[in-house]
Amino acid sequence: MFIKLKADHQDETKKTKLLKKIKLIFGYIPEHYQFLADINLSELENYYEEIKKLIKQKNINFDYFTFLRLYIANKKGFDYCINFNTKLLKAKGYHDKEIEEAKNLNFPLIAKENLLAKKTIKAIFKGKNFQEKDLEELYQVGYNDHDIYSSINHGAYLLKNAPIIMAFLKKSNNDFFL
Repeated sequence: MFIKLKADHQDETKKTKLLKKIKLIFGYIPEHYQFLADINLSELENYYEEIKKLIKQKNINFDYFTFLRLYIANKKGFDYCINFNTKLLKAKGYHDKEIEEAKNLNFPLIAKENLLAKKTIKAIFKGKNFQEKDLEELYQVGYNDHDIYSSINHGAYLLKNAPIIMAFLKKSNNDFFL
């Protein structure tokens, strides 16, 4: 459950339409999206646009991004994000063992996506060590600059947003938490 703030009186129709679109993607309205809808509709629009971009990625499986978020959330101890991404993966049919392996940066996806994940984590957490040779390795397996940027950007996006989500999160016995 999230801490209740005074909601801005925003365009309720726009909010409702956006939440319906999000529900179509996830099958429900994730708690943090409802929270954003109540306090900052333009930020929720940014989240939605980010999801749409990931869905349209041609060279990267959409599930890759969920595994990437799960790995980063585990590394940083973002419990809400761990639970949210675990729930998404389980809903897609991934097993506990596959999800557990993701904590070791071993995603149950194609080899080149595991390479992309390793390079993305290197770029995010050890950016000084990310070199042109890392890009060359990714180019050799078929990724382009847009793919690489999308992966690094999305991982960094989690690092930006997870602390905000966690700041407003109120622990509860909500059935959301697995």
